[in-house]
Amino acid sequence: MGLGTYATFGSDVVRARAVVGEAVTAGVRLFDTSPMYGSEAALGEALRERRDGTSVATKIWTSSVEQ
Repeated sequence: MGLGTYATFGSDVVRARAVVGEAVTAGVRLFDTSPMYGSEAALGEALRERRDGTSVATKIWTSSVEQ
């Protein structure tokens, strides 16, 4: 089971910790994010304390890749 972070907590680290904590307790191990969501840093901080078996999926746009 996974949790998408689009419009979930944005850059709010306190909210991210609460959401991630509840999600992990419920069995979520995959978190989906993207630079355009604005949640990557907050998700990283929230997962720093709960890295047991979790994975993060993200996306990069081709325009972000240096040629």
